[in-house]
Amino acid sequence: MSRPLLRPGTVVRYGGREWTVAGIEASSASGARIWLSGTEKKDEQDTLAVFGLAELLGDASFEPVGGPPRLRVPQMGLLATVSEGEQWRAFELERHVSEVETGCPAPDGTASVRPEYDPASTTLAQREQAKADELAAQGWSDVSRATVRR
Repeated sequence: MSRPLLRPGTVVRYGGREWTVAGIEASSASGARIWLSGTEKKDEQDTLAVFGLAELLGDASFEPVGGPPRLRVPQMGLLATVSEGEQWRAFELERHVSEVETGCPAPDGTASVRPEYDPASTTLAQREQAKADELAAQGWSDVSRATVRR
């Protein structure tokens, strides 16, 4: 069973209350930190708290709420300087990258994992080569494992 990704917008339970992941700071000198926002029930005040990733994940009261985070509408504005065709190509490439990295092409982790991309039974190098072979079979030109890695 796969665990939902911890990313901004994910709702989690920690310390007996629900929080929303507001941000992730990966380059802190003391390790990764997670910013959580929530509302105090007693006075309805919004609260922002910062926890070390190891502290948060190591606590028995920590758990993601529900399934994976909801899918968001693709952020076309981020690619506004390129044509619509190139925007959709970027989203398709993102799906391929996700499949190589996690085994699952869907951002929400709900699609089934194909055997050649299963991280439990293949190495990253094997998944990169499988993706290169797949793309070459689809007619992509000059695709190699090195291309997939880039």
